[in-house]
Amino acid sequence: MIWVQTRGIKALVVLDVTAHLVKQAVVRNGAAAIPLNAARMRGNGACGEAARDGDRITGVLDVPTGSILVYRWRSDRISVTVEPKPAAGPTGEASGTGEVRLIWFDAERNEHTCVLPARSAFEMERSSLSVAQPLPIAGPTEVGLEIGVPIAQSADGAPQASLLLRGEVSVFGRATLSSSAIFPITGEPIMIPSGSRITSTVDGSLEGGAPWYGVVFVEDDGFRISATTDTSDLYIFRPGQSERQYEHLEIGLFRWLFSDPSLAWISTGLLIMVLTIQTVGTGLALLPTDEDRKRNGCRPGPKRGPS
Repeated sequence: MIWVQTRGIKALVVLDVTAHLVKQAVVRNGAAAIPLNAARMRGNGACGEAARDGDRITGVLDVPTGSILVYRWRSDRISVTVEPKPAAGPTGEASGTGEVRLIWFDAERNEHTCVLPARSAFEMERSSLSVAQPLPIAGPTEVGLEIGVPIAQSADGAPQASLLLRGEVSVFGRATLSSSAIFPITGEPIMIPSGSRITSTVDGSLEGGAPWYGVVFVEDDGFRISATTDTSDLYIFRPGQSERQYEHLEIGLFRWLFSDPSLAWISTGLLIMVLTIQTVGTGLALLPTDEDRKRNGCRPGPKRGPS
């Protein structure tokens, strides 16, 4: 038991959440490429003719490690905001590993590439998206915004939808004595209250949090997030609570031990040992003592010596 505890509990958490807001810090190059279909660019004026107001862009947004990606759902469109983080300098302040590149095609299907040096946003009408075009998740993630936190307005004055509508979390364990086997720890999924926020970190920075990997589907009522993370370090901020109050998903050692099929022989042995000790203890307690014999008028028999 001490060995298992010091070895560390490795969980596989599966999330199925529907929300209007998804924020992530990318931790893997190439894993967060965004497909753009008839997108309008809003932002820093980079990329020349691709950024002309009213033009539609079809291409790919290549997002490297260290960038911050934000997806926002609206009833008629979605927006993808990317904020690049510079590569580490001589003093190591920044942790980015590359440049955000926009790869797009003109009317003649010629390919163009340009670099986005600053924060940029792309809007796409929901009608131009298909279920086969999910948005990627590849890093520590934050989903939703708890009710009670002020909601910012968009450029057109309309409030930006930020709610988490519904969600559930299922927790699986990785077998201690097997490198590939997993097993369920929670019998039923853990439900996430509507209007909550679920995140990889407490301070909201996302850096250093447990990375999520998965996809975001654009649906009629919001984003459906399907992702996994290899840790139980998840934090749920429920609606109405202050920003310092949250629930932390934790897994108890004993629950882990008795759920792990690779340790079934240990659990069975412990159970048999406990039952045996209890049975023996109960049997010994039922044996009469000398005081019981005296109270019942019984005397110890004469001692027999050698004949």
